[in-house]
Amino acid sequence: MVTKAPFETFGDHYTRSISEEPFNDAFLDECRKAALRYDKDDIFLRGIRLSDLQKAVPLHFRGKVFDGISFVFVE
Repeated sequence: MVTKAPFETFGDHYTRSISEEPFNDAFLDECRKAALRYDKDDIFLRGIRLSDLQKAVPLHFRGKVFDGISFVFVE
């Protein structure tokens, strides 16, 4: 099962889900860019957005996407 990323349209998600390589470098690069954007959000939106994005990225790719981003909230 391929989970929809928060930034994807339904059409993009469908195309990716039927492709032979749904987690290609282009998708992972978009996820990385989104993670860096979400990391700059305010304290409430940041956690929600990063968690939603994390659900769309397989475990073995999360290091590449979330490198340097902490899920621990520090004020």
